[in-house]
Amino acid sequence: MGETEANENIRAVILWGTGKHFSTGADINWFKDLAVTGEAEKKRVADLGAGAVRRLFSLPISTIALVQNTCFGDVIGYVAGCDIAIASEDARFAISEVRIGITSALILS
Repeated sequence: MGETEANENIRAVILWGTGKHFSTGADINWFKDLAVTGEAEKKRVADLGAGAVRRLFSLPISTIALVQNTCFGDVIGYVAGCDIAIASEDARFAISEVRIGITSALILS
């Protein structure tokens, strides 16, 4: 059991962006750098993201995503992993990395 589940004072987990956007997505240059790393590093990065989504999905307390403005890329997986998603009227969602041939694996996990 993790700290969140063990703490009886925590009744919900809320995800939100601290700036103008929920998330503008990962830096495409980071993807280019990752493409030339070893398989172990690629798996480590993939496991981190997928593990976070699975954890959100399996928490025994409510999880809520508050989405404002843009929500781009694999971070949509975090929103999908929550019990409740509330989007502002200006919210926009896009999985734009597929335009350059990058699979949205986090969303599929």
